[in-house]
Amino acid sequence: MKRTMRIGVRLLGLALVVFVLTRIQFNDQITWPDKRISVGTIVSEGSTSVMFLGDGKKSPELVVTGGEAGATVRRGVITIIKQAELSYLLVALFMFGPISLISIWRWWMLLRAVGLPIRYLEALRLSFIGFFFNTVVPGLTGGDVVKAFYIARGSQSPYKAFLSVFVDRGIGLFGLAILAAVVMLRHVTDPRFLQAAAFVYGAVAVATVVGCVMFSRRLRRLLRVEQILVRLPLGQVLSRIDQAVIAYRGAPKVVGAAILLSVANHAGIVCMVILIGKGLGIHNEWSHYFVLAPICFMLASIPLVPGGWGMREGAFAYFFATVGVAEEASVSISVLHGLAQTVWYLIGGLVFVARPDRASDREIEAFSAEMQATET
Repeated sequence: MKRTMRIGVRLLGLALVVFVLTRIQFNDQITWPDKRISVGTIVSEGSTSVMFLGDGKKSPELVVTGGEAGATVRRGVITIIKQAELSYLLVALFMFGPISLISIWRWWMLLRAVGLPIRYLEALRLSFIGFFFNTVVPGLTGGDVVKAFYIARGSQSPYKAFLSVFVDRGIGLFGLAILAAVVMLRHVTDPRFLQAAAFVYGAVAVATVVGCVMFSRRLRRLLRVEQILVRLPLGQVLSRIDQAVIAYRGAPKVVGAAILLSVANHAGIVCMVILIGKGLGIHNEWSHYFVLAPICFMLASIPLVPGGWGMREGAFAYFFATVGVAEEASVSISVLHGLAQTVWYLIGGLVFVARPDRASDREIEAFSAEMQATET
């Protein structure tokens, strides 16, 4: 039943991706004064005209643009990327690797805080393996489970290993929300950011309330958290996870440092997105990126499809449209970010293949099932 549900979730994710992709204009488009629409490729451009090769045509034609009698040009994702300034894109690509080291350091700290000391180099290897599975591998096994499996193997506290990965993911998302919430103060009275503000401050509020309840002894007793968890579906698992979370209550400095590292990590990623935008000729205010990009990344983190492909592009198209960025331009930013991410995360595939203790799919799925089992 659980496997069937996981397959169903992936199929839902695939359907969402298809829906998003069908709404995005990848090729160039000409809208004529009589409202006819032609799809094809812009061969060359002038100040008041373009040479346009329509789909199915053998030779391009000159199209006058602008003014009441001129046609309207709509550049597709492919042309926007082709016309990008390469220097900005290369800097953004090389930034991504060092930025990733910050998030790995965060997870390494969280592991040590619950008595699972490993070398930073091993945390680095496992993180890139997890990145690879999350971003590139289209199967049912997520990278978070793969990371947890390797940490739990040989550990006397497999649930702490399992939990450390998901606490790290939760802190990462909280860092995204905090970053957006702080910069949002710059635009709090701007009606264009109404939906974004509701999403961001709602996420921060929910995360803060849940965190206070989980870590406060007084609130836990008042709300009878332990008794409620036992009665819920997967109650025993939730109780074990809850007990492991309590371990972080004794390390508030580590948790605080992890949140700060998360904010720094995501600030670096947003700077990378800004560079990609500049390379594509998009010059929106920096704060627009710092508010909207974190929201897009939070939505893309929903584990429906590997790497958040499709989800991220749809989110970029929707939210950046509120600040005047054309769908094709914002989707181009997302696609280039995703490609840069994939290039770096392919390293994780090489690390995984090179491991002498490489686990099989069956071992990892068995571990995942054990972590989700309802019986002791």
